[in-house]
Amino acid sequence: MAVEILTTSEIVQKAEHAYAEKFRAKCEAEFNGQYVVIDITDDSIFLGEFPEIAMKEAIEKSPDGVFHLIRIGSPASVYHVGHLGRHHVESYSRPIR
Repeated sequence: MAVEILTTSEIVQKAEHAYAEKFRAKCEAEFNGQYVVIDITDDSIFLGEFPEIAMKEAIEKSPDGVFHLIRIGSPASVYHVGHLGRHHVESYSRPIR
């Protein structure tokens, strides 16, 4: 199986696209202020009241996933956390919109 190597910007772009197209409306209507983790390997999402809860569930269910963590409804709170082969890759924050 070939492994696709993505830059941080590519990971963020894929996750933000998936969030905007598939999840934003429902998440902002039902889970505003909570956190959503998007696994860009399969566009699955994991929700939590706190970022640690959402990330813990994501890592447990998809230990080899590549994740992007978003605070729902907050335009200035976006976090990227990548896990590749169960290893932390990078994290940072920047505005989503």
